[in-house]
Amino acid sequence: MQTPQQQLILDMTLHRISEEEFLRQVGIARADATGLALGALEEAYCQKNAADVECGLYVALRFGLTPAFLDVLIRLSDAEWHRRHEDVVTALGDLGDTRAVEALYRAALKLHPYLEYDDSRALAGKAIWALGKLGDTTADQKLRLLAESGDPVVQADAQKQLYRRSGRVTPEERERGYALCQRIDKETDPMMRAQLLRQLREFNEQQCGAEQRWAAEQGYGNDSANKT
Repeated sequence: MQTPQQQLILDMTLHRISEEEFLRQVGIARADATGLALGALEEAYCQKNAADVECGLYVALRFGLTPAFLDVLIRLSDAEWHRRHEDVVTALGDLGDTRAVEALYRAALKLHPYLEYDDSRALAGKAIWALGKLGDTTADQKLRLLAESGDPVVQADAQKQLYRRSGRVTPEERERGYALCQRIDKETDPMMRAQLLRQLREFNEQQCGAEQRWAAEQGYGNDSANKT
């Protein structure tokens, strides 16, 4: 990717220019932006250009992904020479293609040196969330393996996804939690807001208890279940 294009992408990222202005200056139609992103990622992988990975991913996530991105995203998820693995996993999750299961599983276990500071294992969390979204039996098998891994954070995230997929949480319960959050965000009266916050805390405690009971039924340790 040429330096002027990189600068335009940076300007769009920082809201210095609009999407329309970016497209005009690059000289492409909106429908061609995904092709620009895909070409940038393929070139970045071949040249091991970390800056172009960042630029290509931003354009792809901004203008849309297509199944054509799957192969290069899988390759980038395993590559060690860039620092955008979380964005790559996010893109794979957005694609929702079951062919990414193995790559997401590897990403959940991978410990990149540049992420050593991250005790929360954000990359693993995003990869596990993406596996949970797939709703595929192969993905569920990988989640079960991760739920019994030696990393307590990975275990907890995987168990949470398995619990979500178990059907024990009803759509009505999900809607109730979402509705409480929405009401809290909109409430301006301090007393009413405090009451809603108490209701949300009680709701979360009930859900946590149900999840811990489910984890015990599955034979998972209490320590990892409590971390969810």
